[in-house]
Amino acid sequence: MTVSSAVPLSMPTQDESPYRLRLQHEGMLSLRAQCAGRSLRFDPRYPPTDDDIVVLTWAWPEHLHASAAAFAAGCCPHVLAPPPVLDWLATHGAPAACLHAESLTINGIGLRLQTYAPIAWATPDEALRKARSAITRPDRALRRLRLKQGLPTSQPQIVLVDLPDGGRLAHLNLSLHQNTPQDWLARLLPQLQGVDWVLLGADYGEQPAIERILPTLDVGRIMLVDLLSQVRAALGMPTELLTPLCDRLRAQGLDAYVFPSNVSLRFES
Repeated sequence: MTVSSAVPLSMPTQDESPYRLRLQHEGMLSLRAQCAGRSLRFDPRYPPTDDDIVVLTWAWPEHLHASAAAFAAGCCPHVLAPPPVLDWLATHGAPAACLHAESLTINGIGLRLQTYAPIAWATPDEALRKARSAITRPDRALRRLRLKQGLPTSQPQIVLVDLPDGGRLAHLNLSLHQNTPQDWLARLLPQLQGVDWVLLGADYGEQPAIERILPTLDVGRIMLVDLLSQVRAALGMPTELLTPLCDRLRAQGLDAYVFPSNVSLRFES
C-alpha cells in the first residue's frame, strides 16, 4: 500500500543549525542534506533513522536494501519514492503512514518527485564494455544480479526541494544527457529558475551534452556529483573524472564545483 500525503506533516526539529545547507556525499548515490534542523537522505547507502526524511530516486539495490533494513530494525523514517518502490517497502514492514508518492511536506520542507527519461541501458560501445566485463569477471555481474533479485522496477526521478527560508535545491540525478527529451526539458526550465543549489550526476560519455545543457538553466551553485564511479569500478567498467567538465563550465561563467565521495559542503548563505 502506498500513501501520497498532501497534508503537511510535523516532526520534532533539532536545534537550529548555524548554516543554511550542509551536503554530504556518503558514497555511491547516497547524499545527505541537512537543513532547517532536518536530515534529508537521498538514496541512503546506510539504514536511515526515525528522524531522517528519505528520498529514493530509483530502484538501486544498495539503497533499497538499506531502507528496508531500517524498517526491519524498527525504525520508521518517512520515505518519498516512486509507487513500485513504496509497494516493495510495504512488503518489508514499512507502515503506510511513512510512505509517500509524488510529494511530501515536513516542517516546512517541501519535496516533489518528477520522472525523467534515463539514457539507454547500453549504447553499442557501452554494451561491448558490459559484455567484456561479464566475460572477464562473471562473478561481478552475478553478484550484481543477485542484489537486484526481487527488487521492483520504476522510472528514475529528479527531486525538487523547497526550504522554509525560501531556499531551493534541485537534485537532477542523471537526467541530463544527449537524449534528454526537449519537451521534458522545456517543462523543467521554469521550475529551475532561481534554484540556489543543483546536484547533478553524469552518465559515462554524457559530459558534452551536460556542458551544452547546463548554461541554459537559470540556477545558482552547481554540484557535479560523482554518482556512478564506485558502481562502475566494481563492475570493471571505465569511469570519468568530473574535474575537466567542471573547469569547462566555470570557464563559461557557471558557479560549478566537483562533489566527490566522502566530502561534505557547507553553505552559510
